[in-house]
Amino acid sequence: MNNDKQLSILLVESDSNTAQLIRNTLQTVDPISVLEVASSQDELVAILDKATLPFFDILLLDLKYEAELNGPLVIDLVRNYPCTQLMPIVALASQEDFQAAMASHHPRVNSYLPKPETFEGWSHTLKLFTDYWKETLLSIRVLMI
Repeated sequence: MNNDKQLSILLVESDSNTAQLIRNTLQTVDPISVLEVASSQDELVAILDKATLPFFDILLLDLKYEAELNGPLVIDLVRNYPCTQLMPIVALASQEDFQAAMASHHPRVNSYLPKPETFEGWSHTLKLFTDYWKETLLSIRVLMI
């Protein structure tokens, strides 16, 4: 696998502690990848409004069903922008909400990840996440050439 490929990730997460944990963990397990965080719908719309291709490689979304960053509404919003219609979306759900998220599978989500409960769990999960998507996206780009 090409571990030198940079993965650009747009994280939609309203909890600043979780966003910082993901940022710190990602820097540890994959220091060359880039993470941008949108913590509100206004921030997300500002990012999407200036979007051009190439855009982010992947969207990592906290699948909360509450407040301003309601997961399904964010997914629909993101899919309405031409340069993000095909971008993979990976939804994060807490351990308690994971089964409900899987049962109500949103048709525009490519994959689901349960939120780990420890730093070691986050390290393992984000390493697998970045390795998988680097390999997958690289394979897709090769097929498109």
